[in-house]
Amino acid sequence: MILLTPDHTYIDDATGQAFPGVTSVIREAGLMGYMPGDDWYMTRGTLVHECTALFDQGMLDEDALDPALVGFLVAWKKYRADTGFTPAPDFIERICFDPVLGYCGTLDRDGLDIKAGVPTKWFLIQAAAYWHSPEVNKGPWQSVYLHDDGTYKVKVYAPQKLYAAFQVFCAALTVTNWKKEHKIQ
Repeated sequence: MILLTPDHTYIDDATGQAFPGVTSVIREAGLMGYMPGDDWYMTRGTLVHECTALFDQGMLDEDALDPALVGFLVAWKKYRADTGFTPAPDFIERICFDPVLGYCGTLDRDGLDIKAGVPTKWFLIQAAAYWHSPEVNKGPWQSVYLHDDGTYKVKVYAPQKLYAAFQVFCAALTVTNWKKEHKIQ
């Protein structure tokens, strides 16, 4: 079984072997870029994921929710109501593992990635890596962009586009693994 540690490291609990995560691979290969404030946005994204996961599991105390997250939750509720989307309970923030390529990730929902903000180019590469995971339905993939004003937008990626982006992810994984093997920062 693969476990996710608090510092966002994927570990095989039987062997202790660590595996790179999808987002880390993209960052290490230099495909993400960096802007001042990125850490704040990454933290906000994590909190939005936790909020929507707790909501989908029926465990969210909405009265205790940080006001900065309320709009994102409203957007998620609207998306679900507008589309009729009901997440499979075993696909809410599910850890995926590709044993052949040796990488892990955390799937937001089956066939769907939740984002808090605006689209960036590397999101397609991330979606493609998740889409390729053995556990995932290989149909179209959606990124649902939740906004703090309670609105959302959906971007749908066709399998052909995901396959092409997956090739970029494989190259990034190769570069990341090579850098690690040769102790290059």
